[in-house]
Amino acid sequence: MKFLILLFVVVGFLACTKDGKNITVRGRVYNPVTGEGISDCEIRLLKTTSGSPGTSGSYEAVATVTPDADGYYELNHTSIFGRYVGCYVDSYVYRELGWVKDGVQTNNQSFEKVNLGKITDLDCQVVPIGKFTAHILNSNCEGASDEMQFRSKMHWESGYGDWSSIRAGCYDFTSTAPTEVPMGYRYYETRVIRPSGTYYVYDTVYVPQTGVAHIDIFY
Repeated sequence: MKFLILLFVVVGFLACTKDGKNITVRGRVYNPVTGEGISDCEIRLLKTTSGSPGTSGSYEAVATVTPDADGYYELNHTSIFGRYVGCYVDSYVYRELGWVKDGVQTNNQSFEKVNLGKITDLDCQVVPIGKFTAHILNSNCEGASDEMQFRSKMHWESGYGDWSSIRAGCYDFTSTAPTEVPMGYRYYETRVIRPSGTYYVYDTVYVPQTGVAHIDIFY
């Protein structure tokens, strides 16, 4: 039995993917809103550690690569153990959405497992951070008993997030500073409860990579 286990390990180690290596990870880092490649980032092949000095999160890079101008990368390595791959971007500039592995969205925003002896196609979706301001106004106020809540989603998300806390009465709010969110279309659903009934209002704003967008939510 021990011999068989050892044999499988040796076969996995010897199985080549490219350039004599037994790990090949390739793909593209891109902005799913515009389709543009992202090059100012780093793809790292990681091994797990036990609190090695100078590391954080119990992961340590064993190989790194920088994508080309169109966001494409390829990383080749040899290991006797499976590894993980991570995409590292400037968190002040970008928001990482997750991975697309072998053409399938994984919804994983951290690290992906890479096996030995096979080529792994792995794309990372990254969105630049934009800014927007908002004016939210109960323009049809019926009195102090009015209640309003809103929630939002980006266009790549399948459902809205949680409802906000209740805004009561004749609510009137204007941003004093821009809010930072991923660029792209942002959709808002507003629920209003008044003595005359319950109403839903829908609004959309496109947040660009540069500049500041604005949205009016009047209900």
